[in-house]
Amino acid sequence: MADDVEVPFNDNPSDQAVLLLAAAEELGHGPAVVKTGNGTFIVPQDVHDKAFGDDSSVTEEEPKPTKKAATKRTAAKKKG
Repeated sequence: MADDVEVPFNDNPSDQAVLLLAAAEELGHGPAVVKTGNGTFIVPQDVHDKAFGDDSSVTEEEPKPTKKAATKRTAAKKKG
């Protein structure tokens, strides 16, 4: 299927399988949607997103001030 994704085995594939099977069940899929490949689980995209979170909703952190900006603030405090 085009919407299937591969999930590489981690250090504990049996726990990972339980997580994927639980996600599949919560979405109303049968356990047969969780397949295995060569060192991977193969699951529908929605099961992956349910188990691991949907990466598309992750927002980037606000950039931290640079050293130059911090130096300017420190210098302003010293003048005042």
